[in-house]
Amino acid sequence: MTWHLLKLVWRRKRASGLIMAESFLSFLVVFVVATLGLYFFGNYRRPLGYDSRGVWKVSLESNTNLEDDAASLAYGGSLDRLVREVRQLEGVEAAAALNLVPYDNSTWEWSQDLEDGRSVLFHVNHAGEGLPEVLGMHLQQGRWFEDADAALGWDPVVVNASLATEIFAGEDPIGKRVPIKDRKEKELRVVGVIPDFRKGGELAPSVNYMFQRAKIEQSSHAQPRNVVLRVAPGTPAVFEETLMRRLQALEPTWTFETTAVEAMRATALRLQLVPLFVGAIVAGFLLFMVALGLTGVLWQNVTQRRQEIGLRRAVGAAATKIHRQILTELLLMTSLSLGLGLVLVLQLPAFDLVAFLGRGVLFGGAATAALLIYILSSLCGWYPSRLSTRIHPVEALHYD
Repeated sequence: MTWHLLKLVWRRKRASGLIMAESFLSFLVVFVVATLGLYFFGNYRRPLGYDSRGVWKVSLESNTNLEDDAASLAYGGSLDRLVREVRQLEGVEAAAALNLVPYDNSTWEWSQDLEDGRSVLFHVNHAGEGLPEVLGMHLQQGRWFEDADAALGWDPVVVNASLATEIFAGEDPIGKRVPIKDRKEKELRVVGVIPDFRKGGELAPSVNYMFQRAKIEQSSHAQPRNVVLRVAPGTPAVFEETLMRRLQALEPTWTFETTAVEAMRATALRLQLVPLFVGAIVAGFLLFMVALGLTGVLWQNVTQRRQEIGLRRAVGAAATKIHRQILTELLLMTSLSLGLGLVLVLQLPAFDLVAFLGRGVLFGGAATAALLIYILSSLCGWYPSRLSTRIHPVEALHYD
């Protein structure tokens, strides 16, 4: 039966080729949108690692050259005074210095060779004491930075669980030295582990992450440029004016700007979701046009085959059998085009450009796209195939 249908498809190769091309292109478009949708949905379901509700960011602009030792030391002293002063304000539950704030557009990637020959890639951030209280972060093991860490002969770091696993291969990382090859600065030692920290927000992927202590008592080019604070629920709007007035009194030559981290979250989500929504709208419009085209091609195909269909009806073929044959031919052509599309999709895991998606997301997107194209083809073919059952044998045999 299948071989016979393949011969019928080949005999009408021009119309069949058009149907297969439309199905193939539709599959590719739906595959891209479905894969990205599954990818972002999977990221959204993962733990974020912090809570931005009630958190404010205060950006600091001092025009200080942090490469200059004296200027960097002065900046660190001023930053320390600002953080301590903010903690004393009524309505502030916690405050901390932080270099890269959640939902901003900045990242600091660090690729390091380890002593065992492996290479590890992770994101780095510099933070002060009290950040877990500000962002509602949970420590899985160990502790956060303390004032006493300034007297240590090594630099404490807090890493997320994925980085701890990659570096220490399942061993307890607390107190262990990060084995970076040929490191000339102070050695790094792990004092704490957090489950995760997806700085980019709900739709961002999980990455290896490391917090280094902000050494505000020393000269450092990585001094934090922000203060983050958590305010108590119900804090009045006039608090912002009080905060700015107090900061300006401490550092009259500096410029301060306050932003609610929740507002940054809304902006980041909008920027991430708009391209996906636009792609979904374009894909929906394309599928609508494809549906119209498929229906028209199938309608014309049935009209051109009136003699063939009428002859089959004349020799006793049931209407349901004719209906089933037309639909089966359409689904066979759809299967051939989807087979070609799936062969193409199966090559994608070999490319590093889409490795971040993962095989599960790619295959899930392919399965979703194939299912949608099958449904679309069935819906488009239902009415033209029903028309074929209404052809009267006598009318068909006289059709020219």
